[in-house]
Amino acid sequence: MNTPKLWRDYIPSYKRKANNFKKSIDKANEVYLKLIRDRKQEIDRIPIDEQLNSDALTMLLTVNTPRDITTRISDNNHTRPMSEEEILGNVFEIISGGVDSVLLRMMSVVPIIFRMSHRDDKISGHQFSGQTQFMLNTYGIHHNKEHWINPEVFNPSPFGGGSRMCPGKQLAMTIIKTLMVLLYRKYDVRLSDMNAPIKYHFSILRHCDDLNVILKPIFQDL
Repeated sequence: MNTPKLWRDYIPSYKRKANNFKKSIDKANEVYLKLIRDRKQEIDRIPIDEQLNSDALTMLLTVNTPRDITTRISDNNHTRPMSEEEILGNVFEIISGGVDSVLLRMMSVVPIIFRMSHRDDKISGHQFSGQTQFMLNTYGIHHNKEHWINPEVFNPSPFGGGSRMCPGKQLAMTIIKTLMVLLYRKYDVRLSDMNAPIKYHFSILRHCDDLNVILKPIFQDL
């Protein structure tokens, strides 16, 4: 569904949320743009004959340039370097991803996503004009029984790889697992109440309000 411009501009509750959302996005874009520009300057200072690190940001910055570190990514339809706007969009998805997909399906960090069309388009027989804002109910999509068998059940089997898989997933999972190992080797970690529901609320992001755990040190004879 699309949020009418009249609502965003004149209904106080929608206007306030829209303004707060825009401020959050602008701040995030500012931070990510600095990250991109700083890395580009670092690459420019590295001698041309020196090997660049094979990280996701360097890949995005160098694809289809003389310092391209990618392999088998470009094709006849993608022969130019990526623009700063395109890199920003990819960085936004990489940084906001990187955790297990099935967990995001069951409890989306961002239950509602806003997107805006850049040009007139026709989707499933419906005509949309440019600059139309869309509100995507990701939580509802991920729990729709027409598309998921037992949507409330933890089942990672439908998820795998593909072109839309987060490039930072493996690094994020490695960091998470390392943190868990360091934590669990020293503490016995349990929920204070196994039957208590998770208390949370969401504005743009889902926020956990109360998740009490008990940490009990593990003493081992060395």
